Amino acid sequence: MKNNSFRKTIALIACLSLMTSAFAGCSDKKEIDKYKDRIEELEEENDELREKLDEYEKGESDDKEKTEEAEETDETETTEETAAESAYSEGLEFVSLGNGNAVLTGIGTCTDSNIVVPDKTPAGDIVTEVGKEAFLYKTVSSVVLPDTITRIGDSAFTGTGISSINLPEGLTTIDAKAFHNCYNLTSIELPSTLTFIGEYAFNLSAIESISLPSSLTEISAYAFRETPITTIEFSTGLTTIGEGAFSSTKITELTIPEGVTTIGDGAFDQCGLLTTVVLPNSCVDIGTYKYCKSLTSVTLPSSLTEIHEAAFAKCSNLPSIELPEALTKIGDDAFEGTALTSVVIPANVTLLDGSVFTDCEYLSSVTLPDTIEWYTYDEQYDYKDWNSYGCFDNCPRLESINGMNPVDWANGIDEELAETLGLV
Repeated sequence: MKNNSFRKTIALIACLSLMTSAFAGCSDKKEIDKYKDRIEELEEENDELREKLDEYEKGESDDKEKTEEAEETDETETTEETAAESAYSEGLEFVSLGNGNAVLTGIGTCTDSNIVVPDKTPAGDIVTEVGKEAFLYKTVSSVVLPDTITRIGDSAFTGTGISSINLPEGLTTIDAKAFHNCYNLTSIELPSTLTFIGEYAFNLSAIESISLPSSLTEISAYAFRETPITTIEFSTGLTTIGEGAFSSTKITELTIPEGVTTIGDGAFDQCGLLTTVVLPNSCVDIGTYKYCKSLTSVTLPSSLTEIHEAAFAKCSNLPSIELPEALTKIGDDAFEGTALTSVVIPANVTLLDGSVFTDCEYLSSVTLPDTIEWYTYDEQYDYKDWNSYGCFDNCPRLESINGMNPVDWANGIDEELAETLGLV
C-alpha cells in the first residue's frame, strides 16, 4: 500500500509539471481557467500524497531502527549466554553420588591453568565436593570454586602451583593435606561455615596470615606447619590446637583466647621469631615451645598443674618465668638451655623429672619446696629410682638452693642426691 502511494505521488508531480507547461502556451481564457482549476486540484492531491510519503519514509526508518535494536539485543543475549557457558572450564571429571550431587574427581582433559569449576556437571548433578587428589601435582595457577562446594578432600590440591583459590561460604570441611605444599599460595580466607581443618592441610604452603572463624573448634596436627605465617587471628569457638599445628612459622606474638583447653605438643615449636606467649586460664595442656630462641616473656595459666617434657627447652633468651601455685609436676628437660637466672618452684610441686634445668648456664639461685619426691624406693631390690636425674647438669653459676650451698643442701637430704642432680 505504501509503495502504491509513493508511485502515485511521483505520477502526479509529473502530470502537474506537464499541465503547467501547457498552461503557459494557451491563449483561450476558458481553457486557461480550466487548467488553473485542474492544477489546484492536482496540487491539493499532491500535498496529501506528499504527507503520506513522509509518513511512509518515517515508518520505514522506525522499522529499521527497531529491527536493528532487536538484532542487537538478540546478539547481546546470545553473547552473554555463550560467555556464561564458556566461563566454566571444560573437560573436568566428575562422579555422580546418585542423589543429585557429584564430586569433582580430576582435571580430565582440561588444559586451563586458571580453572573455573561449574556448579553443575554436564549431566545436571550439583557439584558439592572436590575429591581426593583431584588436582594432585597438576599445573594449575588459580581455581574458582562454586558456592555449592561443602568439602575439599584429602590432598585435593597437594603440590599444585596455585596462587589463588576461593573457599566459598558453605564449605565445612578441609581434609588432610588438602593444600599441602602449595608453595605459591600466600593467602586464604576461611569461610564462616568451616568446622574442620585436617592434618597437614596447609603444611608447607606460603600463607602469611590467617583468621580462624568462630565455627572452627579444632585445628588438627601440623595444619599450618612450616608456613611463613606472621599473624594468627584466633576465634572464640576454638578449644583445641593440635600437635605441631603452627610449628616452624614466623609468628612474633601469641595470645591464646579463653576457651582453648588443649594445645598439643610441639604446636609452636621452632617459631624462631616468637617473643611473647600469653596462655588463658582455660588451658589445661599448654603444649611446647622448643627452640623459640627469641622468646622473652611467658604468661602461664593460673590453674596449670603440669608443664610437659621439653616445654621451653632451648628457649635460649627466656630470662624468667612465674610458675603458678597450682603446678604439681614439671617434665623432663622442661627448661633445658634457657636463660633463667632464678626460679621459684611452687609448694604443690611433688615431681621434677630428669634434666629439668640442664644447661641453664645463667641460673644462680633456686627455691624448692619440701614436697618434691627425689626418688622412688624399691624395697624388694633395695634400689633408689631417681626421678630428677641430672636436674642441674651444667649449671656453672648455680650458687644457692634454698639459700644454701647447693651441695650442702643436697647432702642434707640424701648423701647421693648432690651427685644425682649434677651438682658435683
